[in-house]
Amino acid sequence: PWGEGRDGNGNDWSYIIPLLKPGMQLNLIRPRVDEQGTLFPELIILEPDYLVDISQIARCMDNFSDSPLVYLLHMIEPSAESEAIMLGNLAGQLLDETLHTQDEERTYNTSARRFFEQNALSLLSIPPSACFHANAQNQLQNIRKAIRQDLPTQLGSFDATKVMVEPSFFSSMLGLQGRMDMLQLDHRVLVEQKSGSGAFVAGDTDPSTPKPQRPHYVQLLLYMALLRYNYRKQYEQNNHQLHAFLLYSKYTHPLLGLSFAPELLFHAFRLRNQLVWHQFRLAEGGFNILGTLTPEQLNRNGVQNRLWKDFQRPKIEQLLAPIRQANPTEKAYYYRMLTFIAREHQLSKLGNQQKENSSFSSIWIDSLEEKLSAGNIYHKLRLESPAEGAEGQVEQVVLRFHRKELNDMSNFRPGDIVILYSDEPDTLPDACNTMVFRCSIVSITPEKITLNLRKTQVDAFVFLRHKDYYWAVEHDFFESSYTALYRGMHAFLSAPKERRDLLMAARRPKVDESLSIKGEYGSFNELSLRVRQAREL
Repeated sequence: PWGEGRDGNGNDWSYIIPLLKPGMQLNLIRPRVDEQGTLFPELIILEPDYLVDISQIARCMDNFSDSPLVYLLHMIEPSAESEAIMLGNLAGQLLDETLHTQDEERTYNTSARRFFEQNALSLLSIPPSACFHANAQNQLQNIRKAIRQDLPTQLGSFDATKVMVEPSFFSSMLGLQGRMDMLQLDHRVLVEQKSGSGAFVAGDTDPSTPKPQRPHYVQLLLYMALLRYNYRKQYEQNNHQLHAFLLYSKYTHPLLGLSFAPELLFHAFRLRNQLVWHQFRLAEGGFNILGTLTPEQLNRNGVQNRLWKDFQRPKIEQLLAPIRQANPTEKAYYYRMLTFIAREHQLSKLGNQQKENSSFSSIWIDSLEEKLSAGNIYHKLRLESPAEGAEGQVEQVVLRFHRKELNDMSNFRPGDIVILYSDEPDTLPDACNTMVFRCSIVSITPEKITLNLRKTQVDAFVFLRHKDYYWAVEHDFFESSYTALYRGMHAFLSAPKERRDLLMAARRPKVDESLSIKGEYGSFNELSLRVRQAREL
């Protein structure tokens, strides 16, 4: 009993009471007991095995509302394509290249050519405007300034070869997972890049220096919390200080150092818990909320500015309109299939009681013996490549099995997406206790396994610093594969009526009976004729 629900720091925990029901798992983080015997945890984590990506929590926040319903709209909206998004992707590439080529100036033309080769289809659908290259070159200049001048000045020293780009972390304690843009290997420097604008502040007279947007600040805070809680002993025993920066590469003074903000962090974990509850509700058939949702219900902050009236409100109306306009059969099919996808999504993350070793959470729930029995882990691998003395960037890693028979019973195959991580000798492999590399399997032989990194690393030192460690490989999970399914269902509902009728079998598919086949196909004559005459299916 907490009186009005507030703890000793003034945080109001009463919000969590409506979210709870028997059987739910809670993590109470660093609890303390007061003189009256009341337990005060620093954090309460609802269903911690359901890892929420930190970027999803940030996407619950907008100027008009902080709510899981905001994220629900992002789940079903079409994949966005715009020049701003392409510029952001190019800016990410430019940051990586700046880290990769400290002593060698890569020209912008070389970088742009590489980007255009790898993004040809997107660039064809949205051809860049005349100012695209000028904006990108400005981003490159600001990125180089941030990495080569601002960071060394603010930190006293900075070695770009001692960083990891896009490291992934899992925390079954906090119920979070995240992929940071750049992290120094000793966990002292964290950088998250944003290619767009900072927050709008009325009366701001310094256009060269950004102000942090709240969603960006929350994202950085959660990365900081993930590091501080996962590596608390390291920070406390070694007196580590974490320097966290937002890099707004659009600005002349792009680097924005931010400190810890406990109140905003509490709000972020509140959103995390509410989002988990909401995702569970969707898997139980809660998508019908979309049928009655309105922009006014979403606008909890009551904003009435031009951004809301001319852009945000019409966009929400356009997204929800196909649901209101659908006939009863289409609507029932839409809700039922979304629920099916949500249940599959939940099972892929948490598994079920009938089937063991069936979910992403088995990475930290199952014992090593259970993983080996199911063929879900390679462990005690030794690093073969990059070899000792190697320098420069790394795209591929080769590891040796310590016994040839270890891969006989595994269920890994070339092309699988996997995670790679190191563990100290005499410790059990634990993906929640270290940085994780996300990879795909190139080949497996009785002696070794070859992996392609999903993100090229700046320097071989990222791996060679742990050359005497064991390494482990486990199966990965793509959250985005389910995003595509949610969006696909909304694309069905947004299609023209003729297309919806075809997909729902409300009309016969078109055929051209004037066409005939040439030649003789025996028992396949009728089937060949139907294929020849088909105009739609």
